[in-house]
Amino acid sequence: MKRRDFLKISGASSIGMMASPYLMSCGSSATTSEYGLGLYTIRNELKQDYRGSLEKVAQIGFRNLEFFDYDNGKYIGTSSAELKKMLSDLNLKIRSCHYYLGEHKTEIKGTLINDWEMAVNDAAELGQEYMVIGWLFEEERQSLDDYKRHIDVLNKQAELVNSYGMQFGYHNHDFEFIDFDGQTPYDLLLERCDPDLVKFEMDMYWMYKADQDPVKYFEKHPGQFPLWHMKDMTNDSEQFFAAVGEGVIDWSRLLSHAELAGLVYPFVEQDDSRNKKQFENITNSLNHLKKIS
Repeated sequence: MKRRDFLKISGASSIGMMASPYLMSCGSSATTSEYGLGLYTIRNELKQDYRGSLEKVAQIGFRNLEFFDYDNGKYIGTSSAELKKMLSDLNLKIRSCHYYLGEHKTEIKGTLINDWEMAVNDAAELGQEYMVIGWLFEEERQSLDDYKRHIDVLNKQAELVNSYGMQFGYHNHDFEFIDFDGQTPYDLLLERCDPDLVKFEMDMYWMYKADQDPVKYFEKHPGQFPLWHMKDMTNDSEQFFAAVGEGVIDWSRLLSHAELAGLVYPFVEQDDSRNKKQFENITNSLNHLKKIS
């Protein structure tokens, strides 16, 4: 049996049975090892020293990782085979990765509309559990009709992800809350995406940036938010990115609704920082989460 066919068969039998290490062991709170890291946080550091940066991440106490920048079989410029060995050596796990739709950046391979099966196969080989659309370029989100077109693609390509035993997801920013004739793209996505095939990665910073209450979405769509991005917002007019616990977001309140949300993997992330000391920032974020968990 071909490796690809085996992955499809074994995956199809296990999909929907993913157990949350977060909820199983902690209920509404998590231990240090269960908080993951969104590697976009240290993208500059990875470019300078890929392995060394991952070693620091492991030393800080993270084990679960979310990657980004998948293109033509490479994760941030590293082949899946090389990455698999590196992660094994460092006792790290790739739980999720961000991908592109592909309508705008047509040169990228491994997007939803350009050789998606290559990306799915690589993800399965690495033992990923989630594949997430992490960003829509401005050209891809000019109208509600754009989103309606994308939703058809999301549902279709999520079926392939599902057949390999993984879960597809969509990650928000603040632009999904722009009002188009009385409806927001985020509500449309939640309404029209197949709830079994497409889950959501809620980015808490961007929810608050858009003046949205995450708990209201948990209540309206329970179990649909297995992935979270946990980054804080400064308490000033700039509303800049901050380490968890150094901003205005009430993390204890959000974590108390983890079961309702269906949380599986919470990822610390910080897009940018004023001090430019990202390893220090993610350490502070993790320490704060340990205190309140």
